[in-house]
Formats: sequence, structure tokens, C-alpha cells
Amino acid sequence: MSVKQLSLFDQQPEDSNKFFARKRPWSAAKHRIMLKYIQAHCYNLGGRKSYQSMYINYVDGFAGAGKYDEGIGIENFVDQSKFWQRYKTEFLDTDGSPLIALKCAKIFSFEERVTLRCFFTEEDKDLNQELKSNCSLIGEGLPYKVYDPQRFDKTLTQIMNELEKYPTLFFLDAFGVKGVTFEQIQHIANYVSQYKGELFLLFHNRAVARHAGFYKTSYKNSKDQKTAETYTQNLTNTTLI
Repeated sequence: MSVKQLSLFDQQPEDSNKFFARKRPWSAAKHRIMLKYIQAHCYNLGGRKSYQSMYINYVDGFAGAGKYDEGIGIENFVDQSKFWQRYKTEFLDTDGSPLIALKCAKIFSFEERVTLRCFFTEEDKDLNQELKSNCSLIGEGLPYKVYDPQRFDKTLTQIMNELEKYPTLFFLDAFGVKGVTFEQIQHIANYVSQYKGELFLLFHNRAVARHAGFYKTSYKNSKDQKTAETYTQNLTNTTLI
């Protein structure tokens, strides 16, 4: 199987606080996928049939500020969608994943299809405060929780205890390669296998390669470059298994 190496992370800023100044094209693409996925996930598993649940959880492990100063890619996408044209939506280009989830929850609540319970974590204190403020403008009357500033891997046990065995969609988009261990990913995978749900995990293969010393902007010779390309390619192949 041939796999093309995607350059999604070339422009990622080193400072997470600067990340939310402007939404980049790959973030917009990610949010469009997430918007469609939440809708499909809740329509499939949410309801009163025997295999469905009236409650579904959404966990955003690296929520950030919840919105961007400048945004792209959502409003036109929604306007051109036959599905979303049925609703009076409030989606904005500046929406981050938490606000997208809450606005979906509002629509699901209005049509009495399913209750989407949202759980957000953000370890940076300033971003966490912005997240709480941004969510409060959208989430009135909706079941959501913003945890106090703490790393996701430190909050996970508390989150798992509050999911109440409902189907859960985990959205884990770590900044770089920190914040969640493979043991915790396995724990999450076991939960969704037992109680239904999905794990949406963005794996920064180039960040892993860079920290391992195999990804650089320049190389001493073609042999070193070939080794780095092979290492990064193997990471890509591994995440597709």
C-alpha cells in the first residue's frame, strides 16, 4: 500500500498561545471532518432504539481557547451542505472544536434526538480561562464541563469516572507529542470497545521524528536524509494499521 506523506504541521507555532491567533488550512480541514463526524456519530448512536443511547459523550482532550481570532473554512462548508441547510446554524469560521461541539449539542437538543455531553480539558491557565468564557456564551443550558487547568493525562481518570458508560467520542489533538501516553490511549480504546464510541487521534508523526532526531530542515548527506525519510514514513504506516 502506497502512503503519501502529508505536510500538515510545517507551520505549527512553537507557542500554543499564538496558535489561536489564526486558524490554518489544516485546522479548518480537521474541523470540517470533526463536524461531519459528530453529526454522523450522534445520529447513528443517539436515539431510543435498543442499540442506541439518549446520551452521548464528547471528550476534547486539548481544547485550547475554543475559538480563533481569525478563522476560515466552516461557514462556506455549512452553507453548501444539504444536511446543515435544514437548520438555523450558528457555526463560524473562528470556531474551534469546543464551540463546534457545543453548537452541535444545541441542535441535537432542539430536535430532541440525543443529549451530547461535552467534556473539555486545557492545561494552560490563560487558554483555560478563555475557553470557559467562550463556552459560557454558547453553552447555556447544555451539559458541558471545563476542567481546571491540568494536563489531559492527569485529568483522564476523573473524566473516565464521569462518562457513565455512555457511548463516547474522544477528540485528542495534542499540541506536539506531549499530553497522552500509549497506555492511556489503550485505556480509552478499551472503553469505546466496551461501551461504543470512537477515538479521533491526531498523531504528529513529524513531531515524533523531530524529537527523535530524525527530522531536520537540512541534512549532512543524502544517507542521513534517506534515514530520516524512512523513519517518518514508517511512523505514517504504523498509524494506519
